[in-house]
Amino acid sequence: MRILVTGGANGIGRATTERLVEDHHVAVVDREKTDVECDEFLQGDVSDEEFIREVFSDGEFDVVVNCAGYYELGAVEDVGSNTVDEIYSSNVFGPLNVLRHSTEMLRERAGRIVNVASVAGRVTLPHYGIYCSTKHALRSLTEAQRMELHETDVDVVLVEPGAVETGFNRRARDALEKYLPESFYSEKYRDIMGSDVNGVSTGEAADVLVRAIEEENPDRRYTVGWDSKFGPLLKTVLPAFIFEKILRDH
Repeated sequence: MRILVTGGANGIGRATTERLVEDHHVAVVDREKTDVECDEFLQGDVSDEEFIREVFSDGEFDVVVNCAGYYELGAVEDVGSNTVDEIYSSNVFGPLNVLRHSTEMLRERAGRIVNVASVAGRVTLPHYGIYCSTKHALRSLTEAQRMELHETDVDVVLVEPGAVETGFNRRARDALEKYLPESFYSEKYRDIMGSDVNGVSTGEAADVLVRAIEEENPDRRYTVGWDSKFGPLLKTVLPAFIFEKILRDH
């Protein structure tokens, strides 16, 4: 198969690319230069619509994996407009560009779309609000497009990781320092910055993505890690005030 992975230079995208390249032709799109082994590297930003248009004008792929993403933490009142724009550009408008400009090609090739969202698209955490809202949006886009394409042979698959141990998460925590000491939430921010990033490895996440890409009859949704299953379940069965208390005190 010919597979395109956005955000393939780091984290889950990189680990997935390293597994796929053994058996498939893999092209990586990323704004950062990379030494990851792949068949084709296209440097650019998914939020640049003209760049994405050219990617799909020049190449043909059987599977498109939307893995590019970015986030910082911060309370809704603290996160500035520029940061919000950057998070939405990477996590919503970028994947939307990819979906818009790849779907016709995938319809002709009976291909597959794999969108990497997050358990944060189902369970909203305090100080993660901006990021969570983008993953809610990507989840909605995925579900809408799956229904829109139900009469075609295109598979539309959602992958929802929980916590994954990457530099991505550490950088998001460290970004809280810019709000100190003025923020109303400074004490909480210090607690978050001092906490460990506990989660599955990028390799474990990549294993699930490879399944979502390669399985002949894929599931609609794949989860990664216990928290991606347990969190949404608790939200369903617990009263809202109890569930929110658990998240506030976490």
